[in-house]
Amino acid sequence: MDMPRIRKKGTMKHLTKIFAIKIIIYLFLLLIILILIMQTVQYTMPQTEITLENTTILGRMLGY
Repeated sequence: MDMPRIRKKGTMKHLTKIFAIKIIIYLFLLLIILILIMQTVQYTMPQTEITLENTTILGRMLGY
């Protein structure tokens, strides 16, 4: 008797919870990767060379 009720209400909330947790984890990973890329670019290149007008980080990653 309880199974249809759980399937109607519970699964959607459960799926949205898992989805939200996955989005939060992916956002944290993206932030960490971006911070690491910025630090490596700052350490390898002199700061005078780093200008967003000339080249973007993605262009540098693809270039080197």
